[in-house]
Amino acid sequence: MKSTTTILLALLASLARASFFRRQTSSGPSDTYLNSVCSPNVTSSGTVPPCVSIVNIQTACQPNGTTPLNYLAHAECLCDAPSSFFADWIGCRECLYVHGGLTQQELNQYSAVISAASTSLCTGTPTAPFPSIFASAGTAGASVTSGATTSSDQYPSQSAVSLYYTASGSQGPGAITGSFFVK
Repeated sequence: MKSTTTILLALLASLARASFFRRQTSSGPSDTYLNSVCSPNVTSSGTVPPCVSIVNIQTACQPNGTTPLNYLAHAECLCDAPSSFFADWIGCRECLYVHGGLTQQELNQYSAVISAASTSLCTGTPTAPFPSIFASAGTAGASVTSGATTSSDQYPSQSAVSLYYTASGSQGPGAITGSFFVK
């Protein structure tokens, strides 16, 4: 099994390669630096860094198969209270933004895509796991053109979660209650 750090580095690298979010310039902080500030090993605030939380939640919510019930349980785990997945997901992107890994325009684009992906996953009957839904939303979504197109590290080498994120409740996956059986 891969470590959380390995999974996060792979996640950051795959996000950087995604064609609908490709950086316009090659300058900017390294994945290693972004991992160190957005996924610190120690938190003093009691809040799990959102980039760590989303990896933990996605791992806990992996569908056990490809049946409609597997996808419904997956959606309930990511979408239903007390899940913090989508808030943490945006929080992770906020960290990348404040540390120069994303521009404001890229952050706005991610926000639009995650909104579309969460709506698709959390309403109706999901037919795929979150990564597939996210990829579809990213390639099918409208391009966001608002926001600055330059980036800078606003808090060099500072990893305090409070610089960019405040949890609105408990963090973690949602409860799989089986409520999808009673529709």
